[in-house]
Amino acid sequence: MDPAEIKKYQDWITPFGEADVKIAEWANSLNSAEKTLPRPVDAEET
Repeated sequence: MDPAEIKKYQDWITPFGEADVKIAEWANSLNSAEKTLPRPVDAEET
């Protein structure tokens, strides 16, 4: 691949990687919450 193609691909793929990092951070912040909410299925059974 020539450098122009590599740059074009990099510009295209970078936002997906950044979004993946933000999603992982968000999921980790939810997992570290002190109180966990019941899953909807569990709540319906009780």
